[in-house]
Amino acid sequence: MKIQSIQNSAFFSIYKPQFRSDCQTKTTPLGFDTITFGSSTEQKHISEVAATWPHEVRAVFSDIDGTILHGKRRPTAKNLSAIQKLKDANIPLILVTGRNRREVQEALTKLGIRRPKYLITEQGAIVFKDGNIIPTDTTMNPDDAKKAIKYAEEYMQKDPNVQLFVHIGGQAYTTGKTNWKTYLHDRKTVKKITPAALLQLLEQGKRPTKLFFFKSDSTDKSDMNGIRKFLERKFKSRDDLSIFISGKTFCEVINSSVSKGEAVKLVAKDMEIDLKNTAALGDAGNDREMIKTLSDNGGLSIAMANAMPDLKKLAKATTDDVQNSGWATAIDAMLENNDSLNIPAP
Repeated sequence: MKIQSIQNSAFFSIYKPQFRSDCQTKTTPLGFDTITFGSSTEQKHISEVAATWPHEVRAVFSDIDGTILHGKRRPTAKNLSAIQKLKDANIPLILVTGRNRREVQEALTKLGIRRPKYLITEQGAIVFKDGNIIPTDTTMNPDDAKKAIKYAEEYMQKDPNVQLFVHIGGQAYTTGKTNWKTYLHDRKTVKKITPAALLQLLEQGKRPTKLFFFKSDSTDKSDMNGIRKFLERKFKSRDDLSIFISGKTFCEVINSSVSKGEAVKLVAKDMEIDLKNTAALGDAGNDREMIKTLSDNGGLSIAMANAMPDLKKLAKATTDDVQNSGWATAIDAMLENNDSLNIPAP
């Protein structure tokens, strides 16, 4: 993958991704010395797995929602303490999220993280390094977003609790009236727009990075299966699109070349760290490729106890649920094992 930094005036300012025509959409193998794990149904707790883990963990990739944060609640004291422990051990924490740059600011503030070295957003579509965008051709065809507008209107005829969100240039737009009580992110990051105005943006050549259907009355990820199946039928399960449930109220559609797994590979390569020396934690369908990438390349892949069943099968270990600071439990276990390995710092 060809990489070129794009300078932003400031990390938390509005950005406009410029995608180069010579950027490739597929990555080549990184050539890591790997250990491959099968998708075993046996699920071992991180306390057991980490105790005999053969590799030092030098970087941690982590999902945010449902993993380190539980809804709109403040992070637990144990999770905040674990973040500090990673800092003290000089182990980078790279957040990997479906949120866009605007939405992730709230989470960064809660977690006490300022200007991270790396930040993976929008399911891997936008990757930051030192406030600069590492560009790849990760946008969607505007015609697919136009179709989604029609599909949303059709679906809303039978379920008025569903609405469409479209991300363009790091800005989230919505065509419906949101029940903000169940919307996970800061509503100030969203712009209300009519379907006609959104179509006009797309006609102007604006390319979305992702779109998602939001169901305000959903209480569990399984409640989103109806929308997922509907979208799969409408888009005819095309190879160039990925459709998945990313949370209890979200079902997303993105360019299939985009995934958290590909973004993790990109960042690990840039950091010059083998994937076997990394760990990743997640809970939802959009974490699948990240967890699988580490499992297939010898890394320490960890699923939360509240994770989707298929994610637990892919992960090398499970930890406690998000409400019980499972994230901190996993971090403590891997740090303890790092100490026991007595490996000199590189």
